[in-house]
Amino acid sequence: MILKDKFYSISEISTDNNSIRAILCLNEGHEIFKAHFAGHPVVPGVCMLQIIKELLEGALDKALRLSNANELKFLTVINPAQHKLIHAEVIYTGDIATGISINARLYLNQVIFFKCKAIFKGE
Repeated sequence: MILKDKFYSISEISTDNNSIRAILCLNEGHEIFKAHFAGHPVVPGVCMLQIIKELLEGALDKALRLSNANELKFLTVINPAQHKLIHAEVIYTGDIATGISINARLYLNQVIFFKCKAIFKGE
């Protein structure tokens, strides 16, 4: 796990029936925010995708790699000073050998920050 426990921590998590739901706490003091962007911190899009990947890896207890990103939508900026807590949801089907299809989002209440449909495979 690259970002977990440094860039973000998991406040709550539940997994059942091929779904993951979590409440994440962002670390607004993380080094990334000094460069992205100094004085106006924004969660980079690649970090949003990495969070989803790490949640899926944790639920499956397997290392994964992104095989296909069908849809990546960055809808609203996440400022860690304004959004210390965000929610994550990952719905997945398939298996590691042939590919795990996901439909995921990062959100808070009615605001959706990031949505993606992608396929991950085992490393």
